[in-house]
Amino acid sequence: MASNIVFGIEGWVIFWTLFGVFVFLGFYGARWRRGNLGELGEWALAGRRIGAFLAWFLIGADLYTAYTFVAVPSLLYSEGAIAFFAVPYVSLTFAVAMLFMPMLWEKSREKGYITAADFVEDVFNSKLLAALVAITGIVAEFPYIALQIDGMRAVLEVMLYGHSSAAATSEWALVIAFVILAAFVYTSGLRGATLTAVFKDALIWLSIIALIIFVPLRFGGFSAAFSAASHAAALAAKNHTPLLATGIETLKPALMSGFVSLFIGSALALYLYPHAINGSLSAESKEKLRISTALLPLYGIGLALLALMGILIC
Repeated sequence: MASNIVFGIEGWVIFWTLFGVFVFLGFYGARWRRGNLGELGEWALAGRRIGAFLAWFLIGADLYTAYTFVAVPSLLYSEGAIAFFAVPYVSLTFAVAMLFMPMLWEKSREKGYITAADFVEDVFNSKLLAALVAITGIVAEFPYIALQIDGMRAVLEVMLYGHSSAAATSEWALVIAFVILAAFVYTSGLRGATLTAVFKDALIWLSIIALIIFVPLRFGGFSAAFSAASHAAALAAKNHTPLLATGIETLKPALMSGFVSLFIGSALALYLYPHAINGSLSAESKEKLRISTALLPLYGIGLALLALMGILIC
């Protein structure tokens, strides 16, 4: 695909402009809604003063990442309909959050919890169990972070295509981007993450709108894509070739239990991630947390539409 893309001077200008705004917002977070960032509650939870819409942006940006733009369409392209487990998963996970996160928020405000480990230590009176929960949360973030880095690498490879030192340059670019990200998180805490989340979400929704309008038009619309997929499936059946080779495998009965376990397990697990918990605990009030959680399924609509991109490229 990279060979068909020419990243001109306009693309570089846009990229560096957006990157500059992102970095500025990240470091400006230390001055936004000033607080004593030496206190862990101020640094990690922005003083618990995040409003409903900012919490919506923050949690949505944490959950709507390279996984949505890269992993889900790629899974649909390579494995077929099982990739749509992400749609009921998103629907169910926010119902779980609506039920339990306001209760955790109330308990955390009352007791001063900042992380899930604080809650576990207080309720079960076990420092060992709290440490295990904290370690599990850190380890669980590793593949999440790796996916974001891989998504950034893919973007940089496209941008640098045609340069003799593209591979080495992209590696250095990743290191620099990681250092800048770590620096503004260290200096601004969740405040910087919130401001960059608003900016990131604006770009995400702009990208989604552009994708669902212009990409289907390029391929004749979703109806044409489904017709082509149906034709490919019929041809595969006639020639006795695996549907996987066409990239549009339908969900077989044998895979139904896997499909169900995928979306149920994912829904129950999502709000165990530290970034999801801390985003929720940063809300200004229990009512505003409920409002932001009620709005989060909007991201699921975009996810479903992006998943269809996997069919368009079959």
